[in-house]
Amino acid sequence: MKKFLIFLLTACLFISCSQDAADSGLVTFNITDAPVSTEGLTAVYITISEVLVKVADSDDWLSLVTFDEGLKLNLLDLTEGKTANLADSVELPSGRVNQIRLMLDAPVDQEAVPANPGCYLVIDDVKHPLWVPSGSESGFKLVNSFTIPVNGEVTVTADFDIRKSLVLSGEVYKLKPAVRVIVDGEAGQISGELTGAQTLAGSEGYSNFVVYAYEPGGDISGEAVENADGIQFPNAVTSTFACPVDGNEEDLRYKLAFLAEGSYDLIVAAYNTVDEILEVVTTVSGVQVESGETTNQDIPVQAAPVQ
Repeated sequence: MKKFLIFLLTACLFISCSQDAADSGLVTFNITDAPVSTEGLTAVYITISEVLVKVADSDDWLSLVTFDEGLKLNLLDLTEGKTANLADSVELPSGRVNQIRLMLDAPVDQEAVPANPGCYLVIDDVKHPLWVPSGSESGFKLVNSFTIPVNGEVTVTADFDIRKSLVLSGEVYKLKPAVRVIVDGEAGQISGELTGAQTLAGSEGYSNFVVYAYEPGGDISGEAVENADGIQFPNAVTSTFACPVDGNEEDLRYKLAFLAEGSYDLIVAAYNTVDEILEVVTTVSGVQVESGETTNQDIPVQAAPVQ
């Protein structure tokens, strides 16, 4: 009888441990950024103190990672698909993560500027504090969701998109939420060349080209006009600069990374150095993206702006 009780207790402990292990999974969390073309802007620094997540059916916030001295990042270093790793294979309860918070070392009082705020810009070699509403109190909130698989692992990337997040309000720079959270294993990318772009740049006075990705079906007319926050192309999912191709004096290459599977419309805009505006030069519709794949889409640019 005693041996049977010991066996029963051992079996229960084994089942309990097995259930605990089965109710958790591993999370790897990265951060990236879409490029920004603000003249003179050379750095956008944020300092992250902690990343918190909330799993569905729980009221508790769980710490994914904590940085005792803060993790300082220049978001402009994380474009063109580059990432910074914030957490690597951290074990958390499995389930749907429906809220994420980035706790930031940021000024909370616009009247009392810290001597060295953790979040700031560098424009023309001048340092400007970057206000993040509730950034160091309740955190910078990301509402996109993902699932931590039972006894599995998921890698997610937060795309900050500073181009849409950075807002000048009077003389104060503020950071407003414009962050996508993408499951890496479910994402693909689009890349290709803008054929004839350099020739067009020389004849029309363009200095650079930007490719914007849109979810299909939306009204893209008027996107080149600044909205109330001074942002052009505000409804784009993401964007990227087109860069010179080695050994090719006419074409430029672009890459749109971390796109969820589906169809996208692309807008190619060029910066006109004469009028100092971005204007649309061509569009492409229905570009398909598949998980884990790169879709090649070369785009011939037109000789005149799209009206």
